[in-house]
Amino acid sequence: MQDTQEFKPKGKLRDSLVRINKEDERSIYNTGSYDYSLKSIGRGHIKNYREEAVKNALLLSGANAYYEYMQYYINGKNSYFPDFITDIYFKGRQVILEPHGDFNKHYISKMKEFSKLYHNFYLVFIMSNNNYKHLDNYTINEIKRFSKIWIIKDFNDKKENLQESTMQILEKINELRMRDLDYKAYLRVKKDS
Repeated sequence: MQDTQEFKPKGKLRDSLVRINKEDERSIYNTGSYDYSLKSIGRGHIKNYREEAVKNALLLSGANAYYEYMQYYINGKNSYFPDFITDIYFKGRQVILEPHGDFNKHYISKMKEFSKLYHNFYLVFIMSNNNYKHLDNYTINEIKRFSKIWIIKDFNDKKENLQESTMQILEKINELRMRDLDYKAYLRVKKDS
């Protein structure tokens, strides 16, 4: 199977949605844990403790995801490998969880363009409270225009914070699912009236 595939949006919601199979080798159920002693992390291994916390939270929630599954082309010079494409949906859009710390203008511009092209994905950036404090209001507002930000206390690349970060992310995943249930109930009532 080819590692990179190009999806071109065709205007329909399901054109680039990803069906996730727990048996697939790229499922988080089959990825190796992060090990800082590995000199080069090979395919199928989580790259840091932040990503390990996201993986653990997804597993605890019963959700599945692909880890760095596919390359999405944005324009002639940019592409994007989402960290975690999940089987969670919010308002009809498939959730991507992206633990990230550095938001420069180029990255924000790239992610904004990705969101326009692949509007069927719901981007959630996960960052530490310390990184969030260092963002200016303009940057925060730009990010919030096309995505959601989850702020996790002490979300860093240290093993001693792994369990606490996992539990905070798990809580956010559960909140997102509850909000989606509320949204679906709202749509049913609206349709019936």
